[in-house]
Amino acid sequence: MSEGKAQVAVIDGEVLLRGNQFDDDLLQAGEQTSLDHKAVDSDLLSRIPQLDAIEQQSTDDQKKQYNAYRDFMKELATDSRLIALYPSEKDFTGRRYPNTAETDYASAGQLLGPVEIVPGRFEKESVGVLTSRPGSRIRTKINGTFSAYTFSCWAKINSLKHEYNALFLSDGYENGEPHWQIRHDGKLMFSVMVDDSQELFYSTGPNSPPIQDKGLHHVYFSESFWTPSMTGQWFHLAAVYDPAARSVIQYVNGKVTCREKIKDEFIIHDLSIGAAEIGNWGQPFRKTPDFAVRNLDGVIDEMIILNAALSSDEIYDIYLAGSIHEE
Repeated sequence: MSEGKAQVAVIDGEVLLRGNQFDDDLLQAGEQTSLDHKAVDSDLLSRIPQLDAIEQQSTDDQKKQYNAYRDFMKELATDSRLIALYPSEKDFTGRRYPNTAETDYASAGQLLGPVEIVPGRFEKESVGVLTSRPGSRIRTKINGTFSAYTFSCWAKINSLKHEYNALFLSDGYENGEPHWQIRHDGKLMFSVMVDDSQELFYSTGPNSPPIQDKGLHHVYFSESFWTPSMTGQWFHLAAVYDPAARSVIQYVNGKVTCREKIKDEFIIHDLSIGAAEIGNWGQPFRKTPDFAVRNLDGVIDEMIILNAALSSDEIYDIYLAGSIHEE
């Protein structure tokens, strides 16, 4: 439509016109007509981009963005603060999940169980790992002692069908080891074990025996960021654990969604990871299904772990480098 003129042009398929001067008139691909008895603009179709041209432009834009993202990841791989970097690369085969960090804390991950390799954020240009079936997981082993944590990943969530849904969980959850997951209500959860020798119990109701917890720790919750209406959307998630500043901050799509001070009783400075899993939990200390089953029903297509507390600007840079946007 333009000022004083209304016109229909069919790019693909067909259109049935009904009402006013039209009596079930059928227009097919390449045909056009005026809706107001005025002369047809014969050049209209030629000025409208064709579907294949639009699709090609979209593909070209996505490839350009992916190339920029990959350049960003290659530069990040040289950062001495890196613990591990599992990027959204499509050029890997078998069950080996490449770690491209140039530090030597971690080797490649191993794809275990019924995991599936599926299109990632950049579709044809990248891949992700689907962990929707029980037992699906990416197994890692990370050596070293650290002074802070930053975790960053991209995830596409199909559902939060478990009470707890894993992003990155250390096996034994021993002193200094992290747990990062999403609760059933869409809240991010981040915690670090402070003292695994303490025997703690909590009540589950007046008619049930108390349940023993693993040890002294505190779970830092974000605001809820996910609802079922967001199924299939990609989210950038990040958590920063900074004992020196006594601060825990979590992010969704580059924005702060949780900021909490670490209380004195939950301070621990010597951090480590050891054996751990992306998208699942290898060694839950209770076997009840609502506690033990934690595979993420969704896709993870990047996991970054650093021995540093990244700033909000640095988190936003990682989010921006990996997000897909209209050119």
